[in-house]
Amino acid sequence: TLSLHDDLPIYEDCSGNTCVAGACTLDSATWSTINTVAGTQVTLNLQGTNCDGKTISFEVREDELIGSNPVTTNPINVVFNGASATGTWTAEWIDDGIGQGDPEYYFIASVVGESESKTSSNPMLTVTQTVQPCALTSAAWNIDTIEEGQSVSLNLQGTNWDGETISF
Repeated sequence: TLSLHDDLPIYEDCSGNTCVAGACTLDSATWSTINTVAGTQVTLNLQGTNCDGKTISFEVREDELIGSNPVTTNPINVVFNGASATGTWTAEWIDDGIGQGDPEYYFIASVVGESESKTSSNPMLTVTQTVQPCALTSAAWNIDTIEEGQSVSLNLQGTNWDGETISF
């Protein structure tokens, strides 16, 4: 049944409850990818009905065997444009604990000032650590001239090579 209350249509067939037409409903929440590297920006995609102009907040959580952990930095709020809203988040790597592999993340999108929220669907986002290549930045002998039988050393400097083997 349709009636008017304060100039808003009201439907009286919403599972026995009174429903105001035009309420924002978050229909789906997904990541733009399921795998990324720490430091990479990823997109949070949100679809909704009657949400145009509504402000959305995002909370990213790192999933655990029991519960979840907050991230260091959550995405900034965004505004629905038509039936969709997108946010961005710079992926973080959080140690997931012994034997748990790389961290997996989900997000919760909420309509600011309202009770409507949606948790992102599976699959979750998996983040791997940033791998920096090792680099030789300088090499120099410890002396300029040498006589036969004298020992010399080659001094090497570089980045990200702890545990790496250097061959000549």
